[in-house]
Amino acid sequence: MDVGPPIVDKAEEGGISPLADFPTGARAGSLLHEILETIDFGRRDRSELGRVIEQRLEGYGFDSAWRKPLEAAIEGLLEKSLRAGDVGLRLADVPLERRSSEMEFTLPLGGESTRSRLRPESLGAVFSAYPSAAVPIGYADRVAALGFREVAGYLRGYVDLVLEHAGRFYLVDWKSNFLGPTVNAYRRDRLGVAMASHHYVLQYHLYAAMLDRYLRARRPHYDYERHFGGVLYVFLRGIVAGNDGETGVFFDCPPARRIAALSRLIHDPAETVR
Repeated sequence: MDVGPPIVDKAEEGGISPLADFPTGARAGSLLHEILETIDFGRRDRSELGRVIEQRLEGYGFDSAWRKPLEAAIEGLLEKSLRAGDVGLRLADVPLERRSSEMEFTLPLGGESTRSRLRPESLGAVFSAYPSAAVPIGYADRVAALGFREVAGYLRGYVDLVLEHAGRFYLVDWKSNFLGPTVNAYRRDRLGVAMASHHYVLQYHLYAAMLDRYLRARRPHYDYERHFGGVLYVFLRGIVAGNDGETGVFFDCPPARRIAALSRLIHDPAETVR
């Protein structure tokens, strides 16, 4: 049984997040995801957040004493200006009708012939051909060395959140990873290490290729460079209310040519990178 947070409110100690001591693991991550999937970011009902947190804590078997730290953390997240390139994106400003939580997708992966099956070295070649500062040096080689065998069929998954803001579409993924006890552990440069080591970089590129396809099929006059805003991976333990530093948020907007090449490769792995 979870024993709840420490008596000292570490949110008041410089540089420590309200979630610094929150339990780790899949159960805690699922709880946080469900809260963020459920609540109205605009908080028209000011009591909703507390009720949802209380319900989820009980449902997942966590001590109810975690309610206040979780409220503080999520309130801080909703009010914080998340830096998305040159855009400041505040979740509290995103209405329900402009967000889609747990968006399901299915991507076809090539065909039945051996020549048209997806291989890790082909994925790696896409990253090699279209480098950018957000992707660490050597990451293409790591992708090429992935251990899966050539595959064909379908890739099915869910994106935590897709939202529209000021005419652009953004992908958001919630991460509950514990990287350290202070917000300094969640600086942008350190997040890059976590993003590469867990292959979140490859993950968000697949998400971006999926959303690009989806929007092309459903939005007249859609153009990636004008309408795709980018990807935000939000490391929830690194978010602190009132902290204007670049902690807790990894942002990237992959180059259009890389996403186009990845999309072609997924559709027909026999194609060469161009």
